[in-house]
Amino acid sequence: MSSLTYSLVAVVALLAANAFFVAAEFALVKVRGYQLDQAVGQRRRAAILSARMHKNLDAYLAACQLGITMASLGLGWVGEPAVAALLEPLLAKVGITGPALHTISFIVGFLVFSSLHIVVGEQVPKTYAIRKPTPVTLALAYPLQWFYWLVFPLNWLLDRANAAILRLLGVRGGPHHEVISEDEISAIVNESEAHGELEQSTAEIIRKAFLFDDQTVREVMVPWVNVDKLRLTSDVHTNKEIVVKTQHSRFPVLDSKGNVVGVLATKDLTAAFVAEEQNVWATLSDRLRAPMVVPPTLLISLLLERMRSTRTHMAIIVDEHGTYIGIVTLEDMLEEIVGEIEDEWDVDETVEPIEAVESGWRASGQLPIAMLEETVGIDIDRHTQIGTLGGFVMQLLERLPKEGDSITYGGFKFYVAQMDGRQVKTVLISPSGKRRGKTADAPEEEAS
Repeated sequence: MSSLTYSLVAVVALLAANAFFVAAEFALVKVRGYQLDQAVGQRRRAAILSARMHKNLDAYLAACQLGITMASLGLGWVGEPAVAALLEPLLAKVGITGPALHTISFIVGFLVFSSLHIVVGEQVPKTYAIRKPTPVTLALAYPLQWFYWLVFPLNWLLDRANAAILRLLGVRGGPHHEVISEDEISAIVNESEAHGELEQSTAEIIRKAFLFDDQTVREVMVPWVNVDKLRLTSDVHTNKEIVVKTQHSRFPVLDSKGNVVGVLATKDLTAAFVAEEQNVWATLSDRLRAPMVVPPTLLISLLLERMRSTRTHMAIIVDEHGTYIGIVTLEDMLEEIVGEIEDEWDVDETVEPIEAVESGWRASGQLPIAMLEETVGIDIDRHTQIGTLGGFVMQLLERLPKEGDSITYGGFKFYVAQMDGRQVKTVLISPSGKRRGKTADAPEEEAS
């Protein structure tokens, strides 16, 4: 073979080597640790080696950079002259001779070779490795390991020099890769949903799961005034009517002083009736389970763990004054992630918790504060520790609200349109044109 043939073979080999190291570098950077762990679990060959390389990423990236540099220098040395020599006979046939022949062949050869280097040696392997990082990493693991051993002394020196320079710049050593943050996962979910890779319902569940850890019991509880309760002092007909009418699976049971003495599971009643026991309703106190009592500030994620460990489905919420303020069930917490769960006994309620009207919004007093902020665009001080709109209005008024009360906060007017006993049932909300900083000591109040 001629020297030109040897040069062309060397060019092809060096281009392949450059592509190999570029692909290995970007695949190692792009691949995630959990993807390699899955491959290890599937007992795929090279997976264990790839995982070890990924954990020592800086050293192997240095080896890749060394390989790329050596291949690029070699290409510059033999590539451009070889391509130029290949083009000279072709240019001579079209009448180009003398000094112009060498100059033009060099320029054309430089452009052709540079294009090959960029496309074949850089762009194609880089793009392929980014799109398929796991298979590329597994495929290149063994040859990269062999090269790493071959150049280990030089690679070790370069790696230490790199670390020393970074220390001078104030950059300390650490993992080259990072764990995906919550914000990054949210961005991935949003992008996947926008491109149709995730269903809207699935994306919404993922987003709600992130919010789950930050929610407190107060935000998801059923207020005590709305809880269906059984009483040991009530007659059989009254308790039976509550159980049959509401169809709940569990009820808090109160004594003569209004204290919770236990929780009754209706399946225990069912079992007693099936067993044809006598005086089932008269012996409710013998069928009660110990209540779980928690404060309203407890995170629901922690409460969920307690319920799972104790196999409890209902918790009684008691504030710092020892007052019963609500209950929360496993279903309540699950609904914070998957949305409303209804069975055949649930009433189909079409009334929205908040709806737009001509002058602003009509809202239920049970509207959660988070939904109020999201819908209306108001910013409410978090130190209030109030979970519902009704409680928020009561706090602003500093007394029990009555129909016709109105008060202004944060540029919005809150008008108490309807009361249900001592409970705020409906509130009309409208822009007031007045603005108030959320850190002010007292709200602006309008005369009723």
